[in-house]
Amino acid sequence: RVITLIRHGQFERDGAELELGPRLTKLGKRQALATGRYLRYLPKQNFYASPLNRAYETATLIISCLPDAEVRQSPLLQEVIPTPVPGMRVRNVRQQRANADKAFEHFFRPPGGVDRFDCLVCHGNLIRYLMSRVLNVPAATWLKFDVCNHCALTECLIDDAGAMRISFYNDVSHLTARLSPHISPFLLTKAASCCIRRLSR
Repeated sequence: RVITLIRHGQFERDGAELELGPRLTKLGKRQALATGRYLRYLPKQNFYASPLNRAYETATLIISCLPDAEVRQSPLLQEVIPTPVPGMRVRNVRQQRANADKAFEHFFRPPGGVDRFDCLVCHGNLIRYLMSRVLNVPAATWLKFDVCNHCALTECLIDDAGAMRISFYNDVSHLTARLSPHISPFLLTKAASCCIRRLSR
């Protein structure tokens, strides 16, 4: 089983008052479309997305680049703060962690002898927490992961015995410098070379 996790694209700083949160910026939309064009070269995937505007809009733009693709919303993929954060007051941490654990139990299961490719379009904190679960490390370890870049890709492989490994984390090699203005050109060039090697496997 191959699970690809995608953080949503860049979003507007206002719009928090909306029921499902802020929407994508113009840059965020371009990031999502570039991600969709990249995914055309990979095996067909089952798409699931957080119902929050910035993630669902990202997923919708991604699948617009793919033939016969559909996306299902899952409340399990909403953003979370799963453990206390030093210097921050967070409500319902226990409930948020329980929701993230349900997401892990639901999506990160052995494939049952059938190749399966799932794509989860969601949020940075959730991705970091899910990777800490994959590594089977203390829950608060998610805070030590780099913050995911907008439309960055993270991939996890799960075999029939349930063994898991992270193939790559926070990869933006499919984005150009204009789509990732805060990342150094050196890092983008290095990431792009990794992307070419992955597509040529």
